[in-house]
Amino acid sequence: MDDKINILMVDDHPGKLVSYEAILEELGENLIKAHSASEALEHLLKTEIAVVLMDVNMPELDGFELGKMIHAHPRFQNTAIIFISGVRLTDLDRLKGIRGMRERLRRLNGTLEIGSNGRGTRVTATIPLQGTTSPMRQGFA
Repeated sequence: MDDKINILMVDDHPGKLVSYEAILEELGENLIKAHSASEALEHLLKTEIAVVLMDVNMPELDGFELGKMIHAHPRFQNTAIIFISGVRLTDLDRLKGIRGMRERLRRLNGTLEIGSNGRGTRVTATIPLQGTTSPMRQGFA
């Protein structure tokens, strides 16, 4: 029996998906990539997903809209969603977000920051970005 959880990573930039995979692979969980909101929805319908890690800024549907769609379906109401943004989210951006959003993930110069909407504990981890050919460097560029 496979006890691994499925983590769905959604981003329209393939290099960023490679970066997320490089960061998360040490968890030993099943990592699933989606390059668009529609591809993410296809994976959700076919696979039991525990966590969705998604970019806020995507062309067809932004991450907040996709998050609302996911949580509107009874099957996915308890699915954890972590939003990723390359820019600081404003209060207006947060208002656009889904109710109950507990965490967000922000990319900034090779540092990943996990926060709780500015209300609580903040954890940061610095990811070493050595050399311009590493997948991490390419994903954050």
